[in-house]
Amino acid sequence: MSPKDAALLEKSQAALAQLKISYDTPIQWQKTVLGESDLQIKILAFENIADACEVTVDESTLEEITYYLKMVYYMDILQVDSQAIREKLLSIENSFLEVTYQGKKVDYRQLRILRDDLHLIQSVYEAIKLRIKQLHSGYFWQTWRYRPLFKMYDEILAALQEIESSIYSYYEFASTVLTDHITDNFAYIYTFFAYMIRYLLQTKQHLLVLEFLSTVEQVNQAMQPLSSKIKLKRDHLRNAYGAYKLQKLIESIEIYF
Repeated sequence: MSPKDAALLEKSQAALAQLKISYDTPIQWQKTVLGESDLQIKILAFENIADACEVTVDESTLEEITYYLKMVYYMDILQVDSQAIREKLLSIENSFLEVTYQGKKVDYRQLRILRDDLHLIQSVYEAIKLRIKQLHSGYFWQTWRYRPLFKMYDEILAALQEIESSIYSYYEFASTVLTDHITDNFAYIYTFFAYMIRYLLQTKQHLLVLEFLSTVEQVNQAMQPLSSKIKLKRDHLRNAYGAYKLQKLIESIEIYF
């Protein structure tokens, strides 16, 4: 083995060791961060891993990228065609945008529909409340005349609240399962996206770059909470930081188009 190959192998092995950290319990943090809760340990460990991945990708040469893709993702990028790349991308999508938990399948596409349904229900709810307010603003005799209508509106609002509560409970459960699955494997996912996009940009395969961009955006959306207020909760900080890293990756791609 030539000195150049030996140096490349050593650097790749170091990157592999860093990647492996993402799958292990962060014991090193338990030893060094005294007095912190388990949640805080997980947040600090995740931030450390995400930052390390970003730095590793930024500092890698094209030769190192191809070697890393071959060793970690079993993908000899110099030998495969565009169809093989698409199949690998689809495999990543199916692995991380779908997950089975306790016999139940959680799918990002299903969650996206439920998210839209929740927004729609909230819009209808607010529209009915506004209509009730408008009717109450009239004269007393007009308000008295609308009593049957008010009763019907109240029944509709109660039904909407019940439906919304049921959908939200399932959405919160399913979303937590999916986002935890993504963050637990974030180093593997992020590094694959970032390395592939860098390689495709340098080799001017722009159509494939756009396909990767679409998938990255889907993963980013899957990690977004229903409300921006949820991002401030401690148990969502890992997801928020992961989404932030993905958004930076998306913005780095968009400047080329």
